[in-house]
Amino acid sequence: MALPVTIDSTNNPDVGEQNSYHGPFKSSGGNFYTILPGGAANSSARCYKATDPTSSFTEQDITNRPILANISSFNALSWWVFQDGDSLHLVGQSASNDVYYARFDMSSDTWVEVDIGDRDILVDTTGGTQTARAVTIGVRSTAGDIITTYQGDSDMVAGTEYERIDWNKSTAASNGAAWAGPVSIDNGGEIDWTGCVIVPGSSDRMHVFFKDLTNSDGYQRTIRADDSLETFPSSFDAVIGGTGFQYAFGAGASYDDAGTQRVRCPYRDITLGSVAKLDSSDTPTLSVDAGITANAIDGINLGTVIALAVDIKNLQLLYGDQVSDDLFRDTNDDDAGWGVDTLEWVGTFNHISPNRYDRSGIKIGLIVDDGGTVKYNEISLGGAGVTIAVPLATLSVANQVPVVASGKNIAVPVNAVSVANQAPQVGTSALVSVPLDGITEAGQVPAVASGGGGVAPADAVSIADQVPAVASGKNVKPPAGAITLADLVPAVGSSVLVLPPADAIGITDPVPRVGTSVAVAAPSDPISIADLVPQVLTDVLLLPPVDALSLSNLVPQVGTSALVLPPADAVSIADQAPAVAAGASVAPSVDSISVADQVPAVGTSVLVIVPLDAISLADLVPEIMTGVAVLPPVDAVGVIDFVPVITAGGIII
Repeated sequence: MALPVTIDSTNNPDVGEQNSYHGPFKSSGGNFYTILPGGAANSSARCYKATDPTSSFTEQDITNRPILANISSFNALSWWVFQDGDSLHLVGQSASNDVYYARFDMSSDTWVEVDIGDRDILVDTTGGTQTARAVTIGVRSTAGDIITTYQGDSDMVAGTEYERIDWNKSTAASNGAAWAGPVSIDNGGEIDWTGCVIVPGSSDRMHVFFKDLTNSDGYQRTIRADDSLETFPSSFDAVIGGTGFQYAFGAGASYDDAGTQRVRCPYRDITLGSVAKLDSSDTPTLSVDAGITANAIDGINLGTVIALAVDIKNLQLLYGDQVSDDLFRDTNDDDAGWGVDTLEWVGTFNHISPNRYDRSGIKIGLIVDDGGTVKYNEISLGGAGVTIAVPLATLSVANQVPVVASGKNIAVPVNAVSVANQAPQVGTSALVSVPLDGITEAGQVPAVASGGGGVAPADAVSIADQVPAVASGKNVKPPAGAITLADLVPAVGSSVLVLPPADAIGITDPVPRVGTSVAVAAPSDPISIADLVPQVLTDVLLLPPVDALSLSNLVPQVGTSALVLPPADAVSIADQAPAVAAGASVAPSVDSISVADQVPAVGTSVLVIVPLDAISLADLVPEIMTGVAVLPPVDAVGVIDFVPVITAGGIII
């Protein structure tokens, strides 16, 4: 299904009419959610989920929908959702001024029983005849306290009733089940205070933006980590929202900038869009990017159609145009300045709720009210220059995994890369972590460039797979599982260490070809019929396997100054023992050299230790050159054996 997607065309849920935020949100499981009011008089909370938000959404845990009131006539005018991990924290304020809390668990797709038998918790029952409804919520990142602000009890001053704003807290231990009680955040007096919005800051601070409705002034006040309030500050903007706009502020955003937490909150400034700015602290200094939009900001239900999202440090301002009702976007990357407004979506937008996440590239997901219908849409921000995390789901036949640029990292999925897939092409100085499970038939493991490191999978590389081609001076660790028929083990460059697998190299496999000054640890299990063991060059140490070299195997050809330790078991029929060059040493096996075997041809200045057991029929014992000592076996020299021929200067014991 193409975008945009209607959330629920059957039940027609709503958005909060005033001062509301609905996500969308991405869970740790990679699914997408929004929470909306619905039902009779918008009395119930409804959570919708999509595995693919471009297709469809489905309501979750219908049986346990919270009813955010003691009576079914609750009318959710203000509605705010905050994501903390896989928990979605919800507060709503009704036409009767009651404030309720509920929580949805995205890991189990259920509404949480916040208190025993209770999924909808009354936070506060506010009194008076106030007309504003505004709630917002946040969770302290360290302490875990849940903080909410809302339109509280109105005050009577000199015979006139005035709107007020309160804040309230549920500790991490209470986790929404119990609330400490309301605390005033405004400055009282003969002033109506409305339209609060929380933007979380650093070190468990909550920055609360709100409006002096009487004088159209904008304020921010900080709730500190110890629950104390910043001394009531001066207004940062003398004319915001226009006359009568109770909800001038939209959803804000904050981001870390090299250890400084930048806090931003958008609002309607007379007619155009502006952004309030501060660096999070207990007593922050505010500034304003004023009048940055090309168009006047739309106002619906005494509120404004404006909101912020942030991609790392790139602010994304979304707003509805007052004239056309279309959706526009402006951007500001790392506070470098706002750009040109771009038309993103033609429609009739009464509400905008954005969030940034990765869904096949970086997206700004949107929950909107388009002419009375709640829809999902998204704006793609691309993904150039970012670390790529490949999905956890299976990459199937003929899929191509990412091409990764130099200096970047790629995390390949932990499940199967199947038939005909190509593993990553990796640039210089890149790190590739290949999956821990099977790379199956005809898969290619990474080609690792000079300066790169490759960790091959821990399981089987099967038929016709090629293990890595490794550049000079690099290390590669092939898998610990079987390399089967017709596999090619690594071609290894100079000064390279290769650790072939600990299990079988089967029939007709060539073992490594090893360059100068290289150490090779051959497998600890059989090298079978017709295998070629390593060809070893000068100054090389070769440790052949500790088990049998069977029929027709060729044992190593050993260069000058090399040490060869043949296996500790039988060298059988028709095997050829090492040809040992001058200055080299060879220790034949301690068991039988059988019929027709040839023992070493030994060069000058060589020590040959003949086996401790029988040299049997027709064996040839060493031909001893000058300066050579031969220690014959301590047992019988049998029938028709040839004992050493000793040349000048030779010694036989």
